[in-house]
Amino acid sequence: MATSPDGLFEVRYPKSLVVCSHRDGENPDVWSPEECIADIPVCDNSGHAGEVMICLAYPAGEFEKSELQAAAFAVSRIGNIHSAGDCTKKWPRSNTSEIHSQRIGGLTFQAAVARESGNSHTVFANLYRIFHGGACYELDVSIALAQETAFAPEDAPRKLPAAERERMKGMLTQALAGFRFLK
Repeated sequence: MATSPDGLFEVRYPKSLVVCSHRDGENPDVWSPEECIADIPVCDNSGHAGEVMICLAYPAGEFEKSELQAAAFAVSRIGNIHSAGDCTKKWPRSNTSEIHSQRIGGLTFQAAVARESGNSHTVFANLYRIFHGGACYELDVSIALAQETAFAPEDAPRKLPAAERERMKGMLTQALAGFRFLK
């Protein structure tokens, strides 16, 4: 279990997930350990102008030499949104789609799907937003993959089968289901 620094929420998660922390205090997108690092950050601190409070990564060691860069569950407080309407209507990525309501732990979140690509890498993210205690919170389940064009032909990574992606997403979704506000 992890509790936010301010004691506002907790996340119960599978023990095999790795707790991520900032490696560089001046650069909010630099994380450690290695499981938390991807070309497009999965512990995203700048993509939505939020403060990542907890980030838990999937232990990617079993997927070495595959297209997987990193996969994580993150909880952020979005600092530039101060109303419930803006929290659930102003999404950070222009390609956010499939916006709908979803219940998690007895709370109703606005959920969406987003995809971000750049430099031969792609992040697939499920986003969940809620306004609580005067602040906007975003919960993300993100999987970062390297495209074949990121490699020389002889170094092309192994593609992850759908079953492996679902197992990984399932473990991160357990952390999502374990999210609870304490105050």
